[in-house]
Amino acid sequence: MLRKFTGCMAAVLLAVAVIAAPDNSAAVSAARQSSDQYKKMAESIQKDPKQLKWAAEGLSSQEVLMRFKRIQEILLRGNNGKSISYGALTFELKDLKRMQSYPFFEADTKIDTAWLNSSINAASNLLKVRREKLQAMYNNNRTNTPEFKQLYAAYMKHYQAFCQYTGKPVMSRNQARMLQQMKLKKMILPLLNLPSSAPTATETANQGAAATASAEQNYQSGISGSGSNTGRGSTTTRPGNRRRR
Repeated sequence: MLRKFTGCMAAVLLAVAVIAAPDNSAAVSAARQSSDQYKKMAESIQKDPKQLKWAAEGLSSQEVLMRFKRIQEILLRGNNGKSISYGALTFELKDLKRMQSYPFFEADTKIDTAWLNSSINAASNLLKVRREKLQAMYNNNRTNTPEFKQLYAAYMKHYQAFCQYTGKPVMSRNQARMLQQMKLKKMILPLLNLPSSAPTATETANQGAAATASAEQNYQSGISGSGSNTGRGSTTTRPGNRRRR
C-alpha cells in the first residue's frame, strides 16, 4: 500500500513538473524579450545626440517652453526681423518631434504628452497656412485684396490662440505613467553607460511649476518685441502664421 501511494505521489510530482516547465520557459522567454526591448530602446537613444543628452541630464520643462517661444517669435516676426524662415521653423519643429519619441518625457518634464502633441500639431498647421496660402498670395502681389486680409486676420486669431496654449503647458496628472517612465529610465541608463539615476518627483514638479510661472510671465509681457499684442483670444490650438510684407 505504501509503495502504491509513493508511486502515485511520484507520478503527481512528475506531472506537476511537466506542467510547470512550459510556464518557466515562457517566463524566461518573456524576460529575454524585455531585455531585447530595453537594448533596442537604448540603441535608439544612442543614435540621437539630443535624446542621449536628455537622458543624461534630464529634459527640462523650460527647454520645451523655450522651443515653443522660439516658434512663436519666428512666426510673428520672421527670422532676425526678416521674412519668415522655413528652415528655422522646421529645425525647431524637428527638435520638438524628437521630444515626442523621447521615452522619459513626462518623467523628466512633468508635462502631459497630449499637450505636447497638440502644440506640435498646431505649430505644423500654422506653418502649412503660411507656406501654402499666405506665401502664395504674397508672391502674386495680392496682399491688398480683401481675400488676403480676411485670411491674414483668421491666421492671426489662430496664432494668438497658439501663443496662449503653448505659453502655459498642461502638467501631467498621470502619476502611474510618470512613475513607470522613471523606473524604465533607471533600467535604460546603465545600458547607455550612464549613472542609474533620474529626477525625483519633487524636483521635476518644482521644475515644471517654475517653468509654467516663467512662461505665463513671458506671455503677459508679449513676444512680438515690436508693440504687437498677441492678446487673450480663443483657446483653440489651430494656428496660422504672420507674414512680413
